[in-house]
Amino acid sequence: MRMLGIDYGDKRVGIAVSDSMNIIATGFEIWKNEKGLYKKIETMVKEYDVGTVVVGMPINMDGTRGYRAEITSAFVEKLKKILRGIKITTWDERLSTSFSLKILSEASVKGRKKKKTVDKIAAAFILQGFLDSIK
Repeated sequence: MRMLGIDYGDKRVGIAVSDSMNIIATGFEIWKNEKGLYKKIETMVKEYDVGTVVVGMPINMDGTRGYRAEITSAFVEKLKKILRGIKITTWDERLSTSFSLKILSEASVKGRKKKKTVDKIAAAFILQGFLDSIK
């Protein structure tokens, strides 16, 4: 079964998916955080035969959890109610967006395209970290 990575934000939600052997995470899409988001996730879980969902948890640099972590925890709890039978876990996402922005800068991606890409790269970074940890 594949794994799904989520970089959850107020406006945009980055989505990544693993290969069928759970070795490589690939940025998939960026969805708007709007009505219908949970249905999109549920549909993707079914279509891609996802067994585990990994949600990036925004931990502060000092290891504490702040306001964003509370919002993300509420998102995770709602996902657990909707995706019964699917393992849902969190992964420390510290610096995932920073690393994603650095990668895009090094690839000379600018402006609007960078904004449209960064969240799915961050989701892939989150998922890849989790995949690497279970090898």
